[in-house]
Amino acid sequence: MNQPSKILNLSTLKSILLVFGAYTFSYCLGLIFHETGHALAYTIVGVTDIEIHVHPFALSYCSHGYRPTEVLPFTGSMGPLFNVVCATIVSLSLWRIRNPKLLPLLMWAGTAYIAEGVAMFIDIAGLPILTDWGKVIIIGGVSPVIIGIMGSVFIIIGSVFMLLLLPLENVSHRDLFWKRYLITTSISFYFLLSVIYTSIFALFVLDNRLIAFFSTIVFNLLLTAIYKPIFPFLDRLSHTETTPISRSAIIITLGSALGIIIIVLVFF
Repeated sequence: MNQPSKILNLSTLKSILLVFGAYTFSYCLGLIFHETGHALAYTIVGVTDIEIHVHPFALSYCSHGYRPTEVLPFTGSMGPLFNVVCATIVSLSLWRIRNPKLLPLLMWAGTAYIAEGVAMFIDIAGLPILTDWGKVIIIGGVSPVIIGIMGSVFIIIGSVFMLLLLPLENVSHRDLFWKRYLITTSISFYFLLSVIYTSIFALFVLDNRLIAFFSTIVFNLLLTAIYKPIFPFLDRLSHTETTPISRSAIIITLGSALGIIIIVLVFF
């Protein structure tokens, strides 16, 4: 039986590196699929001159030529939905062979659901700006309440995915609260890098990155707080043994994160 352990030790540092690398990869992969979803939608409706622009730390978007107003709701929602659907298929297909080395792909579903769910609320708050879901609401005539409910469902699903992965990050419900929090909130380091980058090279999106950074700190505090009370439910849903982190798992996740950042910067 695992006993409560010190907050910061070598095991915790390994978990932090693993989670940071896995989240960086899964988030950047989600950016690629999100913008690819938009591009596919524009292609389907006959839009021309489509280009995908993805940046790991700044602004990502899909540029195009002809913009038919009547299909904007479809093209706006296709990006988020394509990301979520692909992430769900990949993460669930690998679920039976859960292993820390696969964490970058296993985490993709949780990352996608939470990111796209939060984006729904951001787009509602930004009305009448024609963001992804702003197009669906204003032009498509869908009630903001429905989009808000969808966003809530997405965030809940994503949170469950992320909590189910904690044993693969060598996190036990018996660990000290602050040790669990230190590991779960290490995804914030990705947004900290984004804050540093945008403060130097892209000030126009700095506010967005700052909000994301502080939001992840608060959000993961809530996830950490509910993990122990709902652990029996999570364990029944999908039992996973707490797994020590190997050096090879850290190398794979950090290497995957670095690799996808390089790919994005070079090809997108």
